[in-house]
Amino acid sequence: MAINFEEDVNDNINNLKRWRERYSNDEYPFKVVLNMFYDLMPLKLLWDELNNSFGVVKFDNINDSFDFVHDSFTEIQHEIQPILMNLLKHNVVIGGLNSDTFDELILKAKAKSN
Repeated sequence: MAINFEEDVNDNINNLKRWRERYSNDEYPFKVVLNMFYDLMPLKLLWDELNNSFGVVKFDNINDSFDFVHDSFTEIQHEIQPILMNLLKHNVVIGGLNSDTFDELILKAKAKSN
């Protein structure tokens, strides 16, 4: 199974374009950051399980393992959606990215001075 991320990249670019049309200049920068953490949080929550699976045969083939990661990722996204805003307010750190770091960048983007 060849994994092609081109479709994912194009989907993300199309999302950015849709959000630009949907949200005001004031809302758009925050929505980008919010969705970035929406995608990062499942990785943080799945990391230990994924990292501990190296060298251990858990699946019969690559397709089953890919499906597991995809399904787990999506399930976690649904679970965190209602609490993500609260997590961001409490300075969540994921992969070295601190949600508070983006506050200044969001303000600059809103003011078009970034």
